[in-house]
Amino acid sequence: MAPSKFLSFECLLKCSISVLCHIFLFFGIVPSVHSQTQPDLEKIQAELVFAGFENVFATTVDNVLVVGYENRRFRFEPRGCSEVMHILGKNVDQDLSLLLILYRNQIPMLFFKYESNHYRDFVSEKFTPDEFLEVLEVSADNPEFEKFKAPLRNKSQFKADIAIGPQVKAQFGNFDRPVQANINLVPELNSLLAKGLFLKTQMILPVYNNYLIPEQAETEVRPGILALNQIIRLEDQVFFSASAGFFTQDRAGIDLELKKYFSDGRFAIGLNTGYTVYHAFVPRQIEYFEDDSYFTGVFSAEYRFSNYDLTTRILAGNFLYNDIAARFDILRQFGEVNIGFFASVSKSSEVNGGFNFAIPLPPGKFMKFRYLRLRQTKYFSWEYRAKGFVKSATTYDTGNELYEVMLEYNPVFFKKRLIKELQ
Repeated sequence: MAPSKFLSFECLLKCSISVLCHIFLFFGIVPSVHSQTQPDLEKIQAELVFAGFENVFATTVDNVLVVGYENRRFRFEPRGCSEVMHILGKNVDQDLSLLLILYRNQIPMLFFKYESNHYRDFVSEKFTPDEFLEVLEVSADNPEFEKFKAPLRNKSQFKADIAIGPQVKAQFGNFDRPVQANINLVPELNSLLAKGLFLKTQMILPVYNNYLIPEQAETEVRPGILALNQIIRLEDQVFFSASAGFFTQDRAGIDLELKKYFSDGRFAIGLNTGYTVYHAFVPRQIEYFEDDSYFTGVFSAEYRFSNYDLTTRILAGNFLYNDIAARFDILRQFGEVNIGFFASVSKSSEVNGGFNFAIPLPPGKFMKFRYLRLRQTKYFSWEYRAKGFVKSATTYDTGNELYEVMLEYNPVFFKKRLIKELQ
């Protein structure tokens, strides 16, 4: 009996050793396999920074690769996003969920969700553009975005961006001067000072000026917009914008704007108010306004027909010069080109109307940022009024109107244009 007991003990010992070895091998191999399946975050961040993107971070949250970036390298935001997705496609071989966060002045604007295998299928043409469009999620809001934080690479603060572009203002039909126009070159310096705090300074270099400019000032170099703007994103797609400084229409003061977006940017309501005084850097021409300081308060409502990239907007309230008025705008986006028409009616003047447009200026890719760079402005914009009434639903321009900023960040528009850029 003794030998059999000894043999049983020996077998038990061998089995135990075998089990322990398997356990050791399992826990020794699994971490190495797991580590191989994780993307190289340092490499991803380095490649995005090398490509010229700013405020870059990459981290993993709940088995999701989260990448944040800000684009000041490409003129068109969907073009910049397509470049980021191509870089990630080269560095992510595993089947992972990805979340991209697009920032503007360090404020999150859009959120993209997709699967890495879906992207590979799209690139290899196993997915059609329509199929990839269905699985790609683009949203203007993510209630949990505050938890997606990591140290930023290539921060954008205090980098000076000097942009030069044309500025045109014209009026036809004056009996003494059939054509009146201001044609200028406008260099502007833009810089981000803190999160959402943006400095814009302009200098106007006149080429040909004879419209609403005193004769002795038609050739004077003079400042344009000189303003600080702070944008804050609140919860539930609410944005607050505050500007202070010197604006267009020879106005200086403060301007406040609050806007709430619904249904992922399909509908929006807003309120704009400001207090400005007269201030001109050129000799004053004859004015017929009884007061130089004005409060303005204008309510706005927007609705977007996403299938056509068509935005309608109505403004109503107390405009500049205490003019009670209403204005209706309709604008369509053709990729980077915007074309719009408007009509207005005011208490002080007849019905007015006109058109406006914005076209991109080449090239579409800017130099990389170091501390200072020179480039052209992104777009050439112009608005023409059929009747050149000064007091006709007039507003001043702060250079940071939320309506113009948000056009390019509409989720449906962005998603459609992104697919085209990826192709």
